[in-house]
Amino acid sequence: MQLLSTAPTLDAIRDCVGRFYCGQSMTLIPAGEGKWSIQSTYDGVTVEGVHVVKKRNRYRFESTNS
Repeated sequence: MQLLSTAPTLDAIRDCVGRFYCGQSMTLIPAGEGKWSIQSTYDGVTVEGVHVVKKRNRYRFESTNS
């Protein structure tokens, strides 16, 4: 896993994800306990290879590719 961004709140990490994708509107979809997948709000496509996880009271935007 490669850390791409971290934030103290879910709203803040959502903003970080949007900035990572050059201002595109993205939605976080619950994918289990403390885990979210990322979906484009424009076309509804789920972004592969990244996710958001909650770890020790922080939200982490991570790449799942090695």
